[in-house]
Amino acid sequence: MNQPSKLLRTFRMSVLLTLVVLALEFILGMYTNLFIAFPDGLVNGNAWKWSMAQSPIISAHVLLGTLLLAASLLDLGLGLALKSKTAMLSSVTGLLMMGLAYFSGSAFLTNVQMGGYSFAMALGFIGALAAYSAAYYLTRPAGQIAS
Repeated sequence: MNQPSKLLRTFRMSVLLTLVVLALEFILGMYTNLFIAFPDGLVNGNAWKWSMAQSPIISAHVLLGTLLLAASLLDLGLGLALKSKTAMLSSVTGLLMMGLAYFSGSAFLTNVQMGGYSFAMALGFIGALAAYSAAYYLTRPAGQIAS
């Protein structure tokens, strides 16, 4: 197997793993949204302390979000090394959307009364999901037939 093929395969596997972890992140986020009630009065960062001490689901959500941000940086590095416009554009977009989701989630835990942050987190998730899905689909080897 030549070097570009190996790099392409590594990029696609990394993107696929990112998509799988995004799905897990979505499940934890929806569970949090539907079944975990934040106590009233969690402002000025108090939700961070409460979440990390009282909710293993939110803690796992934050941990996976951090891993996803790191995975986005890895995907970007692989996309740039691949020198494919498609890989580069989708991985830059994925990183930007993942950053939006991550930093919106962080801002939400600073003040849970601001629902706009939760909405921005969801938009970042959808954008990242679209970008990495496109990356995986559009970088398939030329001989691979879409089913």
